[in-house]
Formats: sequence, structure tokens, C-alpha cells
Amino acid sequence: MSRLLALAGQLLRRFAGPLIVVLTVLLAALVAGGLVWNGWRDAGAQARAREAARQRAGVEIARASDQSSRAALEAMAGQGQRDMDRQVREQETRDDILSAPDAGASAGAAGDVGLAGLCRRAVYRDHPRCAGLRGTDPAPAAR
Repeated sequence: MSRLLALAGQLLRRFAGPLIVVLTVLLAALVAGGLVWNGWRDAGAQARAREAARQRAGVEIARASDQSSRAALEAMAGQGQRDMDRQVREQETRDDILSAPDAGASAGAAGDVGLAGLCRRAVYRDHPRCAGLRGTDPAPAAR
């Protein structure tokens, strides 16, 4: 038995250095492999998180685009309605002025200036009474 222990002691002294090196290399390889595995796993989780964030951003961008488009359409519709209301009021005013009992009577130079001012507006421009005022502006004559 002592011979066996002596032989084991000799083998241990002889192979202890290389054995320690091999065990150290194995331990380093396990640690490195664990780090690589952990990094790969974290990279996958980060990639999934980035993709989820991209999708959420895409949804929010689409929602904001939809809201701004809706607001723009409502603004345009509102402006169209205001323009139509203005044109109706102008037409009603035109009809009231032209159908007044003394609409054909002259009020002198002040009346001519007033009529010329009205005739510059689009709603009155094509009226037969404005046709004679198109080329002239009675305002200088009234001064």
C-alpha cells in the first residue's frame, strides 16, 4: 500500500502542473461560455424589446396622423361652411340693396362712391348697374 501511495505521489507531482493548467483552462472556458450565453440571451431580449418599442411607436404615429388628418378635414369643412355662409349673407345683402324702393335713385357723388365700393366686391361685380363703373372710379371725382 505504501508503494501505491508513493506511486500516486509521484504521478501527482509529475502531472499536477499540467492538470492545474487543464482545469484552469476548462474553468475559463466555462466562464467564457456562460458570459457568451448570457450576452446572447440578453441580446435577444433587447432585440425583442426594440421591436416592441418600434411597433408601439408605429401605432402612435398612425394614431397621431389619423387625428391630424381628421382635424385638417374638420378645419377645411368649417372654412367651407363659413365661406358659404358669407356668400349667402352677401347675396342677401345684395338682393336687399338692389330691391330697395329707391335703389335706382342717385345719392350724388357719395352715392356713386358707395356704389363703386360695392361694385368692387365679387358678389356685385357682374350686376348691370356696376357695368358702367368698371372702368372708372368715381372716388376721385367726389373729392
